[in-house]
Amino acid sequence: MALVEAAQAGTVQQPSRAFFSPAFDFLCLGGGSLVLLPVLVWVIPDTADASAFYLAMLLSNIINHPHFVHSYQIFYRTFGAVVGNPSTDRKLQARYLWAGIGAPILIALCFVAALWLGDARTLGYAGNAMAFFVGWHYVKQGYGMLMVDAALRRSYFGSTEKKILLVNSYACWILAWMAGNKAIAEGDFWGLAFATFDIPVALLWGGAGVVAATTILTALVLFRHARAHRDGIPVNGIAAYVAALYPWLLMIREPVLGTLIPAMHSLQYLVIVWRYQLNVERSKPDAGDRFPRLKAFRFAPSKGTLRFADFIFRGTVLGVFSFWIVPYILSVTVPYDHAQYGDYLFFFVLIIFINIHHYFIDNAMWRKENPHTLTRLFARS
Repeated sequence: MALVEAAQAGTVQQPSRAFFSPAFDFLCLGGGSLVLLPVLVWVIPDTADASAFYLAMLLSNIINHPHFVHSYQIFYRTFGAVVGNPSTDRKLQARYLWAGIGAPILIALCFVAALWLGDARTLGYAGNAMAFFVGWHYVKQGYGMLMVDAALRRSYFGSTEKKILLVNSYACWILAWMAGNKAIAEGDFWGLAFATFDIPVALLWGGAGVVAATTILTALVLFRHARAHRDGIPVNGIAAYVAALYPWLLMIREPVLGTLIPAMHSLQYLVIVWRYQLNVERSKPDAGDRFPRLKAFRFAPSKGTLRFADFIFRGTVLGVFSFWIVPYILSVTVPYDHAQYGDYLFFFVLIIFINIHHYFIDNAMWRKENPHTLTRLFARS
């Protein structure tokens, strides 16, 4: 998420030090993941790995798919207002045009070309590209969560401190990505080969050295920041930062984390999106108008509440359609070489397409120059 520059610019109107509550934010932004990780890694016996894997996969599907759809709901809802307004920042317009039109067309053309040429190997590298963009996006979001929480608590980081934290984020992910490529010569993802690169051992050791050095510097930054801001330590942001970076380094040893990490990321994202959407609905003139009391449930919902519930409902339903129903229909109706591509080609294609496209959408949407997201996120109505 590109909330980094947005945090300081947008919190001057925010009286609260949490998006929902300190405890809820802690659990959802990363603290809950840090509590759960030791259970998965050290407490669950190896004989139960399969059950834990399927449970984590189910959790990922329930949380992960709506988080993707919510980004589409917000991005394309604001697309016309950003692109069509002549007073909008030119760079923001360019980002929106690329993320909304250019990137999806290019990604789709790459898939079409690979399928037209019968090049299953290229599709396998697409899976690796998805992994790279996904991990890059996840660690950047963890860094963004730390910056946002620090801004909410009025305990801002300096420019040098930010660079150290950001470099450490990228270093952790690049090392994890290289280690994954080295450990898995060729994997399987929805029936298609997941092509990897043979990473030199010397490069791995170099990456490990960078991670060790930047981790020490990061610890010093956080320690000094805590000493300087005793009443504004961004505990939730630190938890989010750690949870977004370091579990990747354990994934080779504990593959079940590969399914849990997306759920951890999506839970962080849902806190931001739901706070944003609640603020959007509460800012509308009729938000407080209530419908007649529903006797069966003994409450009278407001229009703002029902619209927010509808936003979540549509995100959940569209997630099921996008990730399960649509690819299934395409798989049984569109003829293709099942011997070469397996029985789940369209599951593979749509998952990779949405994951990569989501990276570009978020990079355009959550920016300080975007009045359609920033002002709503940081201003309670």
